[in-house]
Amino acid sequence: MDAGFILGAIDAKYPRAVMVPEISINDPYWHDWDHRPSPDKRTDGHKPFRRIDALMFESYQRTAIEVKISASDYHLDTQQKRRPWQRVTHRFIYAVPHHLNVMAPHGCGLWKIHDDGSIEVIKKAIVNKHPEPLAQDVVLRLAYRAADKKFPETDL
Repeated sequence: MDAGFILGAIDAKYPRAVMVPEISINDPYWHDWDHRPSPDKRTDGHKPFRRIDALMFESYQRTAIEVKISASDYHLDTQQKRRPWQRVTHRFIYAVPHHLNVMAPHGCGLWKIHDDGSIEVIKKAIVNKHPEPLAQDVVLRLAYRAADKKFPETDL
């Protein structure tokens, strides 16, 4: 089972939703969690960005979907990586193969995908009833994707 299969199963379960695969958001708060001493911090204006496997739009609800195939990959994920997306979406969901024995972090949902494509909701995400608007960089990435053009990452 791979990420494509998992995203396909979610797409089949939510046929009226729109899923945008592999979308990024700039993390404006990266200095808050970069605990390296000041001389070692990046000074080139670099803005780290956080990519999710899919952003699902279902009516007016936005869901960030992060696919994890292995336990080691799952355990590398951190709150700092989730934070920018949790601020602008209603839900943050982890989608994993049914055999993966993991627990969702606080606030996040956990969906297990079976070999037949069925989805088992192990834990519902806490719904953010008032997410921030989508950041301008995300809107631009969506516009470039819709126009089938490459997003100029160096301009941000």
